[in-house]
Amino acid sequence: MKVSLLIPVVLIGIFTYALFQMGTSGLILFAMLISVIYFSMLVIGYLTYEEDDRKHYPPVSIIVPAYNEENNIAETIEGLLSIDYPEFEIIVVDDGSKDRTYEIAKRYEGEKVRVFTKPNGGKATAVNLGLKHAKYDYVAIMDADSVPAKNALKELVSKFDENTGAVTPALLVYKPKNIVQRFQWAEYLLAEIIRRVYDVIDAQYVTPGPFSVYKREVFEKLGNFNTKSIVEDLEMALRIQRAGYRIKHAKKGVSYTKTPDTIKSLINQRIRWNLGATDHLFSVENLKTGNLGAIVIPITLLGIGLTYLFFVKIVFDTLSSLVSTLFSVTGGGIQAVPFLIENFLQNPWIIAELFSPEKFLVRLLDLTPIGIISIIITLSSVFFIVRAAKEYNEPIYWDGIFTLIFFYFLFAVIVWLYVAYLRIFGGEVRFGGVVWKGGLLRKLTGSS
Repeated sequence: MKVSLLIPVVLIGIFTYALFQMGTSGLILFAMLISVIYFSMLVIGYLTYEEDDRKHYPPVSIIVPAYNEENNIAETIEGLLSIDYPEFEIIVVDDGSKDRTYEIAKRYEGEKVRVFTKPNGGKATAVNLGLKHAKYDYVAIMDADSVPAKNALKELVSKFDENTGAVTPALLVYKPKNIVQRFQWAEYLLAEIIRRVYDVIDAQYVTPGPFSVYKREVFEKLGNFNTKSIVEDLEMALRIQRAGYRIKHAKKGVSYTKTPDTIKSLINQRIRWNLGATDHLFSVENLKTGNLGAIVIPITLLGIGLTYLFFVKIVFDTLSSLVSTLFSVTGGGIQAVPFLIENFLQNPWIIAELFSPEKFLVRLLDLTPIGIISIIITLSSVFFIVRAAKEYNEPIYWDGIFTLIFFYFLFAVIVWLYVAYLRIFGGEVRFGGVVWKGGLLRKLTGSS
């Protein structure tokens, strides 16, 4: 059994035990620790990141894996054809699409564009087919729902040196149209600052699909993308790090990606990301890999634990307040139960009292140490989002910023609870052409 399979179960047990052993003071100290680390990372990323351009532009093969992208593929190819770069080729691989993706892509076939098609097998299989046909020593991967900035490839390739195996782009949201995409717009800008931290400490853990660039020798030495992984870009990045290569970040190498536009599709995307992370990131092997294992993975695990702890505490406190209110109204005893069942709809004020504006303001203005730190972190996050937006000449979507600040915790809880459920109880989930099968109980019982 893989060590990574035990981690979610062990963590849940430890964090639940810790919550009731530490009490409020212990939880506050734990939260303060994570908050200070997070704040420090934002500051480091913003103040210490430096460019190191080398103005070296070798030929590049750009692979575009595509599955059911008839609405996006033309814009992606046109965007790639318009980039400012001396010599490159575009290899489009249709992964058995059921729509007109292949037909549309074929219209662009010519001197710089080649188009292939294959049975559906997942993004990794499409990229690997593209690698077989790639001519050059540098390879870029471009998702078929993304568009590069005109100078993006120059900025990315200029970061390579002898020890660099890959370079990641500055990933921004393409023309956010609704509140779900604007939520991601703010999230991606904040993540861009964090990626600069990972560059400074040499601990990148993912090479995003929208326009990361690799040295071809990486695939020759380490093998192609893992066709069984639901997060092939994360799995490859970890292999690159473990092999001793650097993964650099190019803050000026901008790629715009089209993000999910509904809550359901966004949650499904994040379940894939986080479920894949539990498959590959949290392992003893990675814990031995430089600052990735010494800093990034422990902080990520602590952050997940903090999310879980606060969720349990909020549920516990809410239920305690509800029971207290019911008993004060009914006089206590077993009659509180039928009172709740029979009169809840007729007496919604019982619940409403717990969340009254007055009580909400009291909690908000309760300047405990963690409250003060939370306010500082929140204001700092808003500051960095706005500064990053101005840096990239992005319009500022305040509704996206406020949605991120007020609802990210709930969003993270929903995603991680479902991921924990799958890791423990198991199941089969299809993501494109790859089916995820797993779960601790399935492993223990030998279920297929």
